[in-house]
Amino acid sequence: MSKLYKRIEDGITTRVTADEALEEGRAAMLDRVTVRAHVRIISEDSGRYDITYTDGRHVVLAPLG
Repeated sequence: MSKLYKRIEDGITTRVTADEALEEGRAAMLDRVTVRAHVRIISEDSGRYDITYTDGRHVVLAPLG
């Protein structure tokens, strides 16, 4: 069974696979350093991502368990 993450966007929680969570986290990290960045702030700690997008969305990706 693959590892699951909880994805919280503006207070709404969903479950996603580890692959989906890590893909979003990595994409946000890469986007942050581009000229037309869509990510305002991102932090990562022990597999937990906290992402604030320029359009005001706030997403937290955290491992379950």
